[in-house]
Amino acid sequence: MFRRQKLSEAQVYDVLKTVKYPGYTRDIVSFGLVKSVQVQGQNVEVMVQMTTNQQDVATKIQQAAAEALRALPGVGTIQVEVRGKDQAPAGAPTPQPPTSNVTPLPGIQNIIAVASGKGGVGKSTVATNLAVALSMVGLRTGLLDADIYGPSIPLMMGVHDKPQVSSTNRILPFFNHGVKMQSLGFFLGENTPVIWRGPMVMKAVQQLLQDTD
Repeated sequence: MFRRQKLSEAQVYDVLKTVKYPGYTRDIVSFGLVKSVQVQGQNVEVMVQMTTNQQDVATKIQQAAAEALRALPGVGTIQVEVRGKDQAPAGAPTPQPPTSNVTPLPGIQNIIAVASGKGGVGKSTVATNLAVALSMVGLRTGLLDADIYGPSIPLMMGVHDKPQVSSTNRILPFFNHGVKMQSLGFFLGENTPVIWRGPMVMKAVQQLLQDTD
C-alpha cells in the first residue's frame, strides 16, 4: 500500500524561506515574521505576524505562502493566517519598546539622539540648533557631544574654558545660549587627536553622561 510521506515542520520552514517579503529580497522567515508552524498529519497551519497594518502586503504574503506550501508532496489542507501589527496573538506578551528595560538618566525626561555613520554631514550643527531651539521655547535643555574623535560642540557653542568639578565630585556643565552642555572637547586641547578604541570610547561616553552634574 502506498503511504504518503509525513510532513515535518522543517519542511514547511524550508518552503516558507522561498516566500519573499513584498518589495524585498529577504524572505518572511529571515525577517522573523513566521511565529508558528503546526503540522498535523498532512495538514499545515502557519501564523505570520506582521510589523505593519498594510492589508495589501498581508494579502500578498498569505497568497504567496499558501501557493508555495501547495507544492509540498502529499500536503493536505493549508491554513495561512497573517496578522497585522495591531492583531497580536491571544496570550502573547505586549510588545515593549527597545528602551523599555533601560534605566533612564536621573532627572532626564526625554532624549533625542542625532547620529550618522558618516562624518561631516552636519550632526553637530543639527544637534546644536535643535538644543538651542528647544531652549528658546522654554524647555530645560542639555546638549551632550558624544563625538569622541572630533568634538565640535565647544566651537559651535562658543565655549573654550576648562570644566570645573563640584564639591560632590561631579563635572559642572557649561551654559550658553540657554543650554547646558558637555563635551570631551572641553577636556582636550584644540586639534588634539584621540586614538582611543572600543571600551575606552564607551567608558568616556558613560562618564560624560553619568558624571556630569
